[in-house]
Amino acid sequence: MNENIEMEASPAPPGDAPAQQDAEAPPADELERLRSEVEEYKDKFLRCKAEHQNAARRAANAQAEAVRFANSQLLRELLPAIDDLERLLSAEAGGDVDTLKDAVRLIHENLAKVLRNSEVSVIETVGRPFDPALHEALSQQPSNDVPAGLVMHEFQRGYRLHDRTLRAARVIVSSGPPTAP
Repeated sequence: MNENIEMEASPAPPGDAPAQQDAEAPPADELERLRSEVEEYKDKFLRCKAEHQNAARRAANAQAEAVRFANSQLLRELLPAIDDLERLLSAEAGGDVDTLKDAVRLIHENLAKVLRNSEVSVIETVGRPFDPALHEALSQQPSNDVPAGLVMHEFQRGYRLHDRTLRAARVIVSSGPPTAP
């Protein structure tokens, strides 16, 4: 015979409950140590956050300064050409036309050298296929000599910086042989 004996749990005497809570609660010195540790981590976090914000601000300032003075080298290279133009303009009137042409030619060569040093190149146009990324078509004209779709005349040069178009060349494109009416 199996008898199920149910045993009732006897309630804990009223004096045992606070003793049980005290056993689970950390001691006061442990709480104080944990609070101190939390404050220490909080302080470290705030210092790291401030350091990060300062570094980000310094980087933004450095970038703004770099952008602000990005063209300084190019501008320094242009100054001699400006000086030459000023000298040419202040020269006595009535100078020899050939002398003036030579002076302008030298200034042009100096400016072209500055462009080359800055990796700027001229976009080739005449006789080349029309490319809307490089050319701006002003019009189309019939031509017996130039096949359709090729550039037949350049009005304004185009320039590229590395592989990017700075200014498209303004051109006239051939529409091929004229059609009979």
